[in-house]
Amino acid sequence: MENANMNLKIKLDLEPGSNKMEIRIKIEVNNADEVLKAHKGGVLGFIADVVLSKAKKKQKVEKAVCEQIVLGLEEDLPRRLEEEMVKTTIKYEIIEPELNIVDQA
Repeated sequence: MENANMNLKIKLDLEPGSNKMEIRIKIEVNNADEVLKAHKGGVLGFIADVVLSKAKKKQKVEKAVCEQIVLGLEEDLPRRLEEEMVKTTIKYEIIEPELNIVDQA
């Protein structure tokens, strides 16, 4: 299976008009099957096992992880920066890889 990690990109604009800094976090989940089974269970877990390829399962779990990271950052980061008197514009972007591979499920 080809390695197709999710990327989470965070852009910080510390001063309008300045060059923007970026933080890129790469996420690779190594146990997508177990995660899907634990969170879906029963018939839905079975259907996910049958219908989705390994790459698609992995991508689905990695996207969910990225979404949780963004949610946490959206809630906490602006408040913490404000406490330090830092004014910022923060944009979050989840970059999904294109899966152009043939995967044997």
